[in-house]
Amino acid sequence: MSINLIFNVFLLFISFLCILLIRVKLRNETIMNTKLITIIFIFCFLVFIFSAYQIVLLIK
Repeated sequence: MSINLIFNVFLLFISFLCILLIRVKLRNETIMNTKLITIIFIFCFLVFIFSAYQIVLLIK
C-alpha cells in the first residue's frame, strides 16, 4: 500500500466527519456565523471529492 493511498483515505475520512459534524450543527442551529461554516462546508466537500478521485486514480 502506498503512502499516497493511505493519506487520501485518511483525508477522505476526516473530510467526511467534518461534513457530518457541520450538518448536525446546522440542523441544531447552534452556530452563529453561518457564512464561515458554509465556506468550511464547501471546502470539506471539495476535499472529499478530490480525495475520492485520487483514491480511484491510485487504485486503477
